[in-house]
Amino acid sequence: MIMNAQHDVFNGDLIDKFIEEEIQQGFPGAALIITQHGKILKQTVYGYKLKYNENGTVIQQPQLLTLDTMFDLASLTKMYATNYALMLLVHQGKLNINDSITKYIPEYIGC
Repeated sequence: MIMNAQHDVFNGDLIDKFIEEEIQQGFPGAALIITQHGKILKQTVYGYKLKYNENGTVIQQPQLLTLDTMFDLASLTKMYATNYALMLLVHQGKLNINDSITKYIPEYIGC
């Protein structure tokens, strides 16, 4: 259990265990921050910022992640911004994700 509802006590051991197991199985790294009511409960990095070369081979001296590591998100911003905008419209009752796209864009004929 990560949060104990009765005592509202945070325990990050399960998260650590899960992510560390993924790192051992080849996942390169992760940065994590958990907040509640504006307070940081956990801020941790796991694994490496550089573990594999361009051929997918593990390098001899992998570089560990730090709290200051910058991530190149490239074109992911488009996906996050679009998803956020769509979910805001759903929350406002202006969009139903179960409706056909042609309800909102009648000229759409598919790919």
